[in-house]
Amino acid sequence: MSNKKNRTWIASEKTTVSEIQKIQEKFKNKVNVSLFHDGRVAVYPAWSGKRSAFDRFMKQNNSFTQAVLAPNEI
Repeated sequence: MSNKKNRTWIASEKTTVSEIQKIQEKFKNKVNVSLFHDGRVAVYPAWSGKRSAFDRFMKQNNSFTQAVLAPNEI
């Protein structure tokens, strides 16, 4: 198992399923969506490598906060 940390975007309480679906559509369903045990939702790209367009888009969306998590945390 890798100890590498992953940059993810955590949805705020006001984030809707519709918003997450729009992100999936924008990035051609190449976005992972994970549910935490406490009900929070993490969104992160399914590809490795350059992700600047994804991060820029997520940064402009006020419904998400960037977080760095270990693989076992997502």
